[in-house]
Amino acid sequence: MTAIRLASKADAGAIAAVQVISWQQAYRGLLPSSFLTRLSLEQRKRQWRRALTDDRTVTQVCEREGRILGFIASGPTRDRDLDADQVGEVYALYLEPTSWRRGIGGSLWRAGVTSLQERGFRQVSLWVLDTNARARAFYAAMGLAGDGTKKAEMSGDVLLHKVRYFGELPRDCR
Repeated sequence: MTAIRLASKADAGAIAAVQVISWQQAYRGLLPSSFLTRLSLEQRKRQWRRALTDDRTVTQVCEREGRILGFIASGPTRDRDLDADQVGEVYALYLEPTSWRRGIGGSLWRAGVTSLQERGFRQVSLWVLDTNARARAFYAAMGLAGDGTKKAEMSGDVLLHKVRYFGELPRDCR
């Protein structure tokens, strides 16, 4: 039985591990393999320990028998061209690769959207790697669409090209 719950600071290591393995699998062929093999689990743990103490961010995990299979993190938009009182942003949604295509991503998405609704947001945005067809198809299936906004940002020594997806939050996502 899988359950979705709020993440705690104690989950930082497991969340970091899911994020690293997910990047290494999902971005194979999309990003340089040298970059993917250098991803630091310790660095991600430190980032998640900080993120899990930020009261603006809500992070939820999906777990089965005490093992974290995936997570979603959301909060107010960080984009200056959007209204942070109205637009929530999904900062991250990752699953361990063995959990792909098993409905867990959709369950986490619904939990994240519900959390945004409960905090009063009316719309949702997120950024996705422009070449990540699997993720883009998932977000389109969740009712979002690219809004034409693009950005490039450095991650280590790699330039990531991202596109923004945007949509209205449904009135009830349960």
